[in-house]
Amino acid sequence: MGMTWHKSLTTAVVIVLALAALGGCGKRQPRGPLFVVFIVDRTASVSELQDEILAYARLALDDYSKTGPIKVTVVNLNESPSVEFQKEGELYEEDVEEVLGHVKGINYDAKGTDIISAFELAQQYHGYEKIPPRAYKILCFTDGLIEGPKGHGYRQWADFDWAKMGQLGASIGIYFVDPKVRHEIETAPAPVGTFFIKNKNDALDDLKNEEARLP
Repeated sequence: MGMTWHKSLTTAVVIVLALAALGGCGKRQPRGPLFVVFIVDRTASVSELQDEILAYARLALDDYSKTGPIKVTVVNLNESPSVEFQKEGELYEEDVEEVLGHVKGINYDAKGTDIISAFELAQQYHGYEKIPPRAYKILCFTDGLIEGPKGHGYRQWADFDWAKMGQLGASIGIYFVDPKVRHEIETAPAPVGTFFIKNKNDALDDLKNEEARLP
């Protein structure tokens, strides 16, 4: 009788420990703020679209800020792309205006558009996050033309590991694309998965009709 009771107790303890171990393995890993990147083309050919770029950026910030904390990174797309500004936390109206001020404040004096380096920056800064973001959104505002000063051969759309972006869970929207390079841009980033492009007319019409698409 005593031996049977002892065996039953031992079995019960083993089951409880096993369930506890499984429960520990099933715990969700902590997630950081939604990671949002604005890549902003600052060539003269895009300067006339500043109001529309700001409109899309505002819509994105207003929409994403409803879901919780976010981290916004603004990338200046020129001949040597750089991160101009970052903002993290719960975004209120004044915070949204601050971010938009930095988007607006970049000068339209770019001598080229090294688009691939801009996307590399977006990927690099995502990698700096110690806690993986809960989602990863990139909004790129450009005509899609990769151009530079004479003698500078910038990498083209296909010269990038887009599959890595897909592995990171990136969702990408590219706005105001020139029809001349639309096919190239549709083809190269296909491995990302969650990806779309809008040519200039479509992007403007979507804003006008209040049907703007966001990543």
